[in-house]
Amino acid sequence: RGQTWTDRSIEGFDDVPHTEDIHHIELVNKDTMVASTGSGLFRSADTGRTWERLDTDHRQRYFREAFVHKGTIYAGGAPGSSSTWGDDTDHALFECHDAGRLERVSSPTPEEVIVGWCTIGDEILAGTHRGTLLQRDSGGWESIGRVIPNASTPVRYLPLSWYAP
Repeated sequence: RGQTWTDRSIEGFDDVPHTEDIHHIELVNKDTMVASTGSGLFRSADTGRTWERLDTDHRQRYFREAFVHKGTIYAGGAPGSSSTWGDDTDHALFECHDAGRLERVSSPTPEEVIVGWCTIGDEILAGTHRGTLLQRDSGGWESIGRVIPNASTPVRYLPLSWYAP
């Protein structure tokens, strides 16, 4: 009933008006988490007691979901909310290796926002708001297929999963 809950709000970022707009929290381990918000990408290494903003050097500050695999954070960012994605297409694909800086990497679909993630073995798949499937290998990211979204409904979330019998 919440009697033992502790407030872990993202505080201390005066220029971030919407940190309560949390889209996704990726639990990395018992202490570390990554929060994707409407106003930035944040990491906490102490179970949310303090937060580090990761996107300070980038124009893209709207994040739907981040994904962590083998110590690397992967995220797709946009300059604004999903209602602006068709007008402002300066979207970005980011990686953050070994608790370092968030770096923009080359994307085969820079006009599309990544909104879903999964792994197949050691390979990472990502799905964009326009239904493009991307795969990460040692050479970078490539487009490998499409999921056809409903034409009348923009894809704001695209949960991906993989089952191998």
